[in-house]
Amino acid sequence: MIGRAAAICFGVFLAASCSAAVAAENDCGSEPCAGGPWLSLAGNWRFQSAIAQWSVAVDEDGRFHAEGPRSVTIGGEKASYVSTLSGTISHDHVALSIKADQFSLPNFVPGPATICTGVPAGPGRYEGSCANGKQRLAFAFIREGAAAP
Repeated sequence: MIGRAAAICFGVFLAASCSAAVAAENDCGSEPCAGGPWLSLAGNWRFQSAIAQWSVAVDEDGRFHAEGPRSVTIGGEKASYVSTLSGTISHDHVALSIKADQFSLPNFVPGPATICTGVPAGPGRYEGSCANGKQRLAFAFIREGAAAP
């Protein structure tokens, strides 16, 4: 039986696009990894790591942006701040940055932005790592409603 990606590719996409789509279909069973080139990535997605979670709306261009108040305890004092997550997603990868700003504690200088990159790891799922010069952290970027691995 011909796969869905191969059937759609027939006479529609360039050979390179078809090869990638068929490979994605083969790697993830009958569902294309993170959605093939014919599926929109727009919709609700979730960034998830060991220390943070975000829900974001991805637009038709694959861009997303979210910000909100957060808090952290530093040296026994609770500080509030604004955290921003923004980035882009494509069928090949996801790239994003997380920035903390507007700390309530005086003389606190926020560190550099945390940069995250990931690749498709299954239907509606990307996995990768984040780094900010001080630490590395694994993350997943998951389409809301996608089945857990």
